[in-house]
Amino acid sequence: MTEWTPASIQELAPNALVYNRSKSLARAKLWEGLGGDGSYLWGLCRSQGERTYECIIQIDGGGKARCSCSSRFSPCRHSLGLLWMLLRHNDRFSRADALPPWAALLLRQPPPEPPALPPSGSLSRLGSRLSLMAAGVDELDQWLQDLARQGISSLGHQPEAFWERIAARMVDAKMGSIGRRLRGMPQVVEQPGWQHRVQALVAELYLFVQAFRQIASLSIPMQEEVLAYAGVNQKKEELLAGEGVMDNWLVIGLSEGEEEKLRYRRTWLLGEVSGKYALLLDFVWGNARFEGQWALGSALQAEVVFYPGAYPVRGLLKKHRPWYEPLERLSGYASVSEFGTAYAQALRHNPWLYTFPALLSAVAIREGQGGQWLAVDANGDGLPLNLAGDVRWALKAVAQEQPVAMFGQWEQGAFLPVAALSQGRVINLQDTAPDADEE
Repeated sequence: MTEWTPASIQELAPNALVYNRSKSLARAKLWEGLGGDGSYLWGLCRSQGERTYECIIQIDGGGKARCSCSSRFSPCRHSLGLLWMLLRHNDRFSRADALPPWAALLLRQPPPEPPALPPSGSLSRLGSRLSLMAAGVDELDQWLQDLARQGISSLGHQPEAFWERIAARMVDAKMGSIGRRLRGMPQVVEQPGWQHRVQALVAELYLFVQAFRQIASLSIPMQEEVLAYAGVNQKKEELLAGEGVMDNWLVIGLSEGEEEKLRYRRTWLLGEVSGKYALLLDFVWGNARFEGQWALGSALQAEVVFYPGAYPVRGLLKKHRPWYEPLERLSGYASVSEFGTAYAQALRHNPWLYTFPALLSAVAIREGQGGQWLAVDANGDGLPLNLAGDVRWALKAVAQEQPVAMFGQWEQGAFLPVAALSQGRVINLQDTAPDADEE
């Protein structure tokens, strides 16, 4: 019989993430019905969502394993957990002469189909990271299934540690963007109407799980959108080697902020001829200066290279110079209906689109029912506005009860005004960046 050690368990594990997760299951309180017959170990492992997984693993050679969980890897962390229990709590196993009926039935099941992740297209550059991500997707899927059984309402009573556990696991699986979204949920749950935002996130995550498991069959642009949602982006050097969009660009939005001691700057550009929006996203630590200083309302002639995707928005400047001629061909959405059609088309290309940039050509600011402020077009149709902080008063001061052109971002069911365009000037509404006249 194989002499099991941490090294031999690690050798049997399909990847490092599954191995590390299996070690955390070496706790007697998580198991019941543990048994063995000299050839196999079996038991019932209880998840954090109180779901019980049936698992069995061969210990006399071969390492054949089966589990009732949804993992695409074999052996999964639950099956490997049996080996850790053997090492650390072997007194918990009962000796048996035959497999229990449920274990015998489980053993006859075909092994899970491994993730289809051929080294081609967008996937070829990821190497072993792809395997870690696939294991993380399995964990995320199980977490979502547990959450579905408990119900969304149960999240209102969960401690911050509940979110931190799954967020940390996503970071370990090299899916940092998903980890950051989950880490931010305790603040969301404290807000009125949090159930709708949590439901939206759960739907996004479920769609991501399904898409990742079929990623090899997706188009190259859609593969890039799936990877970007997880937090995987192409290296800048590789991106800048490609061709971009040459245009005259207006710096139409500029904001700065800080997240986990990392400062960020979002610079929005609008192309005069292409009509494209481009987001330049920069990060620095501490008091370091951002590379390149852009002034709101300034213009530049530049080649912008976009990160690949089905609906590319984020980009890099490949080459640029100041542009001092007026940009007279900028156009925005003339109506709420036109805006809605464009947003629907964007979602058709990228269902995980978090921010949709838009310039509304002429809207009036009106207060609707329940104190909800709206951007109202000439047809009387309105978009709900997110007027956090002093944005309401800044916007009303610029508009002065008249229709105004307004650039902003559609996020989480509301339009966040970033800047107003009035008399040839771009006026900051967020109070986080200087405009061109202040530089």
